[in-house]
Amino acid sequence: NGAFRHFDLNNDIIYLSNIKFMLAKPTGSCGGSILAEGTTQLNINNCVFEYNEAYRGGAICVKDEGTKMIIKDSTFSDNDATKEGGGTYVNNKGSIDVQNCNINNNDSDESGGGIYSSDSGTTVTIKDSSIDQNFGRYGAGGLMVSNYAYASVTNTDFDGNTAHGGNRGRAFRVQHYGQVVMDGCTFSNDPYVLWLS
Repeated sequence: NGAFRHFDLNNDIIYLSNIKFMLAKPTGSCGGSILAEGTTQLNINNCVFEYNEAYRGGAICVKDEGTKMIIKDSTFSDNDATKEGGGTYVNNKGSIDVQNCNINNNDSDESGGGIYSSDSGTTVTIKDSSIDQNFGRYGAGGLMVSNYAYASVTNTDFDGNTAHGGNRGRAFRVQHYGQVVMDGCTFSNDPYVLWLS
């Protein structure tokens, strides 16, 4: 409980299963609980990320080309970013694959309360998951896709995500040529689902 990060990974191959990650708070950094860089290959299964904080990526930060992360059957709850990505932050051609996960009650003081993605070559895949009750102050309570990043979202529920001002893409925001493909998703209690900017 304090100014530390659980894992700082660079060019590593890691498998994490059945672990609860809580209360990490590295000062002015990216990735409260986990920072993945270089060619890191990370598999996360049946884990919980709660009450972690960071400048970007309250729970996890994926920030390099060649960094690939697969997350299955896991929960991201009550994490906070003072800038972008309350739950997870992905940029600089990083890749994240989220399967059967719950992403709820995460906060971002800027955008992407649940997940924030940015930059050409960055890819986010979300399947069979729920993105609920997240908050992004400047839009994208649930998901932010920006600056040529690409996201594919399938069979995922968005429920009750919010943004400051009410109408700024409560569920998700697509900005600066971001690309999103969605199939079989549901939106509940998100009257202003999408913001294109």
